[in-house]
Amino acid sequence: MRFHCQTAAASLTRPQYKINIIRTAFQALSAMLGGAQSLHTNGMDEAFAIPTEEAMKIALRTQQIIAEETNAANVVDPLGGSYFLESLTNDYEKKIFEVIDEVDKLGGTIKLIQESWFQKHIADYAYETAIKKQTGEKPVIGVNKYLEKDEKFDVEIHPYDQTTADRQINRLRRVRKERDNRKVDALLENLVQVAKDPSQNIMPVTIELVREGASMGDVVEKLKKVWGRTARLRSIDRSMSSEEIGDGAQRVGVRHHAEVVRVHLDCLGRRNRIEEGVAQRGPDDEPGARQQRAGGADQQGGHGQARPEGLGILL
Repeated sequence: MRFHCQTAAASLTRPQYKINIIRTAFQALSAMLGGAQSLHTNGMDEAFAIPTEEAMKIALRTQQIIAEETNAANVVDPLGGSYFLESLTNDYEKKIFEVIDEVDKLGGTIKLIQESWFQKHIADYAYETAIKKQTGEKPVIGVNKYLEKDEKFDVEIHPYDQTTADRQINRLRRVRKERDNRKVDALLENLVQVAKDPSQNIMPVTIELVREGASMGDVVEKLKKVWGRTARLRSIDRSMSSEEIGDGAQRVGVRHHAEVVRVHLDCLGRRNRIEEGVAQRGPDDEPGARQQRAGGADQQGGHGQARPEGLGILL
């Protein structure tokens, strides 16, 4: 079996961001020990923005050190015969089939997707993980353990060039002006008809559309009208006592009963990290500098201390 692995971007932190190199190295080594043939290592600064050239080089060198210096890649199955690993594998297999059986019992995958069953479980897990970080049950170095209160965020951020977007917009306008729009419109209508028939393959007409100058937006907008959009779960109702949540959550104002929690499922991908609601901000982390991160968005987290309303996912 061949498979690809990527290190966990969700584990990267802004506080003490350089130790993200160590996190990524351990994750990359784990992937290699697990038999991955293809590997992506994240940059140390990806909690702020897309990686700089230096961060990308360090991520590449991390893979090369594992491959060339540790000699671990010279063994087909370095962890073969490990009781602990085999035990974990058996546990995973058992729980996976339990979930599959539950899905079948409740009516199948499509039905549960429509009912947001999967999204709810993902949201619940994200919520529970955030609570564990908030209370310290799940240690995160630099965030809820071994904090550096006077830390200065001197990280170099990948430069954002607004002219890049302007150039692409102008190019798209030129393509739409110069293409044969009658032919594109006809192909788009054909795409709609093909998409309505489950027995047909939409790839041939899609490829023809691209060749005639149709943009991804042109194609996607037409398909939305046929298939609609997957609605992200925006909120879940929870009833959880403050004792269950813990003293740390009490201090940030989580209520005793029926707190309606809006859990944004894409918060990790957008780098809206939980540590922004926990880590102490240094006095030199000026708002002007923060606004330059991630394309100018001043992401979660107050200046000088934790957000008063608490958890990074409670919005």
